[in-house]
Amino acid sequence: FIIIDNGLGFGILKNNIKDILNPYFTTKKKGTGLGLSIVKKLVGILNAKIYITSGSIAGTEVKVVFRKKIN
Repeated sequence: FIIIDNGLGFGILKNNIKDILNPYFTTKKKGTGLGLSIVKKLVGILNAKIYITSGSIAGTEVKVVFRKKIN
């Protein structure tokens, strides 16, 4: 699935993308910085992959790709 933030303001700065999945990392005064770190943990448990891309004006895209189970 894909989540795209294209609201007002800017996307995540490219130099912050590597840190945005770490617990308590935030670039804002609001929030705990736990949301994406929890997503990262769940993605790992489900053996999926997470990809984050961001443009300074275009917003941020978070994509979670699940593996298809092969029987």
